[in-house]
Amino acid sequence: FSIALLATHAPRWEIQESSLGIPHEEVRIDASGGRALSAWYVPSRNGAAVLVGHGSGGSRERVLEEIRILARHGYGVLAFDLFGNGESSGHSNGLGDNAQPAVDAALDYLARRPEVAPERIAAFGSSLGGEVLLEAAARDARIKAVISDGAARPEDQAEVNGGIPLGGLMLAGVRIIGGERAAPSLIDLMPRIAPRPVLLIAAGGAPNEIPTNRAYRDAAGPSAELYEIPEAGHTSGLAARPAEYEARVTVFLGEVLRANH
Repeated sequence: FSIALLATHAPRWEIQESSLGIPHEEVRIDASGGRALSAWYVPSRNGAAVLVGHGSGGSRERVLEEIRILARHGYGVLAFDLFGNGESSGHSNGLGDNAQPAVDAALDYLARRPEVAPERIAAFGSSLGGEVLLEAAARDARIKAVISDGAARPEDQAEVNGGIPLGGLMLAGVRIIGGERAAPSLIDLMPRIAPRPVLLIAAGGAPNEIPTNRAYRDAAGPSAELYEIPEAGHTSGLAARPAEYEARVTVFLGEVLRANH
């Protein structure tokens, strides 16, 4: 019960505007139900842009280095706080059950930016952010490519590895307290993203993460590739292999968005 409450009432972390350290705009984006998203926007210098999502219970400050990498290579970046996290309004949901309206609003914002070509928008998510953005790509063709680091929905882990890692009672508690329908299996959704390209990143130090992402890759088919980092902990691949990680991400984006970087 305590874990379920934490997942649906995550503490908010104060955003320090100076923490990003590169020129950006702080934006508020109207979303559904009278809610508003808080985000940073780094203007595009190459006509392409990337939507960046953070992990469970975090905020856009948890993906600072990912934002900096993309900005260094000329990409526009919209890094947003999920509902109930950071400075966005609404209630948090640590399983991402309520996240899709937030992604819709963020994509609408990017599509309206005059310096961004609508056919050159990608998404990059960390942990829960990866799960949310893979789901979004399965239903919204505006996302032309996805990078997901550390995605592994609990029910998918159970299907691939056996058992329910976070406990069936906890999952039920989150859905009862949050009042949201469970987010769908990514194994079922991955084929809908094809033939758009997907780069999955998985760490060996996180239980079940590599096997679950292998299942995602196999479900997606040849348009998906998996970058395994056996020595890293969950979403710590960038810290473990900074130069290689940056190269994998930027080469992937450069190819699929035809961007010079």
